[in-house]
Amino acid sequence: MRLKDIIDLEYFISIDDEIESRTDIESLVSRDRKIFGQYQSDANSKKDLLLFWLGQRKQQFFKDTDNNTAPLLPGSVFSSFYTIMVYLMIILGGIAGLMTIYSFLAYHGTHPINVMVFIALFVILQIVLVLGGLLVLVKRLISFKYVGKGYGTSAFVSLMSAFVFNGIPQVLKKIKANIFIRAVDSIEYLIKFNQGNKREFAPFLFWPFYILTSIFAFGFLAGALAGTFFKVVVSDMAFGWQSTLVTGSQTVYNAVSAIAFPWSMLIPEGFAHPSFEQIEGSRIVLKDGIQALASQDLVSWWPFLCMGIICYALIPRGLLIICGMISQYYQLNRFDVERPRFNQLILRMQSPVLDIDVSRVIDQSPGQGLPDQNLSGENRIGQNALERETKAKKESRSSGFELNNNITDNSACLLLSKTAYADETIKNLNQYVQASLFLDVKLTLLISFEYEKDLDAFDRIAASGINQVILVHEVWQPPIRGILFYIRQVKAALPEKIPLCVMLTQDSGQKDLSVDSDDINFKIWEAAISKLEDPGVFVARYI
Repeated sequence: MRLKDIIDLEYFISIDDEIESRTDIESLVSRDRKIFGQYQSDANSKKDLLLFWLGQRKQQFFKDTDNNTAPLLPGSVFSSFYTIMVYLMIILGGIAGLMTIYSFLAYHGTHPINVMVFIALFVILQIVLVLGGLLVLVKRLISFKYVGKGYGTSAFVSLMSAFVFNGIPQVLKKIKANIFIRAVDSIEYLIKFNQGNKREFAPFLFWPFYILTSIFAFGFLAGALAGTFFKVVVSDMAFGWQSTLVTGSQTVYNAVSAIAFPWSMLIPEGFAHPSFEQIEGSRIVLKDGIQALASQDLVSWWPFLCMGIICYALIPRGLLIICGMISQYYQLNRFDVERPRFNQLILRMQSPVLDIDVSRVIDQSPGQGLPDQNLSGENRIGQNALERETKAKKESRSSGFELNNNITDNSACLLLSKTAYADETIKNLNQYVQASLFLDVKLTLLISFEYEKDLDAFDRIAASGINQVILVHEVWQPPIRGILFYIRQVKAALPEKIPLCVMLTQDSGQKDLSVDSDDINFKIWEAAISKLEDPGVFVARYI
């Protein structure tokens, strides 16, 4: 799964989330059932299923549009932005390297280039930077392996992501070229994607930007190497050494021989590094000047300096780029498909064709063939529900749609306030969850929203083996700190990988519990849940 696939997957799911009308929702469910009916695989892999769904959605998206006028998907736009950034880093790095080396190698015939300073800047300093990059790489890999919760957003990632997701898009939006007009919606989505998913997708966005910095450094070193070689070819250069601390040529020779060891076995000594006599002959003594120094000694340093850049700076930086690409592949290959949004999509694809009108079910009074739920928590789907499920399976087989319960489990638990919701409303909520969210409500537990008093409920959830928890709350009540802290406590008390959905309804005393997407109270709840920065906690609304 590539990064552009993840972005496009989030994009298409966000489009589906904006659907409001019951007719459109039913069409959406029918569409996803058909896609699942076309899926053929023995792997039972959620990742494969999601990629298949994405491919089908892309085909439908471009089905009735001309390739020259079709809008560009956010994943493709991001990929194009990143490609632009790669070339930009190479060009800017190369220019910076050329300008730096040209200013450093400015030789006017009286003061030779000090090789000590050259080695310090273009070899030793680059080794330190490479080791720093390697340390960051190892730290990130260890953090992911042992912590398993991703990485926090760093200043570097925030800066680079702001440039790619905000800087470049804002510039391109002002360009009236046809290709950019086609990408306007996707550019807007990328900006929202970066703002709303910084923490969740930081592990995946880190590596592309980490690679970009190494590419810039690689371009810088390549520019410096090319500039050095060009200056040597087209001009008369003189290199020498001087030091107050080092007074003997033998010490310099030993150090140079040690540095040149990696390539000295392949290249003759006279070319791999200066000989002892050449080092002795290129020593600069200020009171004597350079008139007495031989030209062949002064020019003997340049192959050694170029090989030092190649061996200790350019090649290690290239290896660091390769390691970053491998780490990115490893990270994307371990992409967590157990996210609530993906589970809901898979449940929708696997949903049986139930001959039930949801609006009629919700209005139906208890005792009219609906399963009776035990509010103490010992509720199970009744005989009527089992009959409907059996009927659905028969219909699905006859239509060529096979359920595959091995890919995802749809068991859920409903948590409701002891005082807010009446018994009849609770039964209606159970029916809504089963008919609209395709979740099999195994438990319905009444809670007090006081963590210590509700510990027994959390223990029962842990022992029940359910796969999702839905906390029902009235939307008009603001998400104060106490409520948000309670939500954090509930999520921490649940077994790992079990998502917590905060489903918002209107006042429990109203007949219609549905919440509009533009409801100001719902927007406040969305912003508050987003600030929790926990991908396992998400907000939904009763539709």
